[in-house]
Amino acid sequence: RVDAPALRHRYALHKARIAAENWGVADERLLFHGTRANPPGTIVDDQVGFDMRFSQEGLWGRGTYFAEDAAYSHHYAHRVGGG
Repeated sequence: RVDAPALRHRYALHKARIAAENWGVADERLLFHGTRANPPGTIVDDQVGFDMRFSQEGLWGRGTYFAEDAAYSHHYAHRVGGG
């Protein structure tokens, strides 16, 4: 897990705003993302988070893809040391 306190704080603010607009429910989901060749830390280094400028073409077009099943994202996981 890579943690970025500034991004986590921004997330909490957005989550609270969404909950306030939806009768106290933010409908949060746990999703997984594989970073392929990029080390996961690069996602949080610039404090932007998931940046569409670094997205590649996928099955449904250019975008940032997430999965509900960690096993699916595992196929796109960053490998350390080529393994």
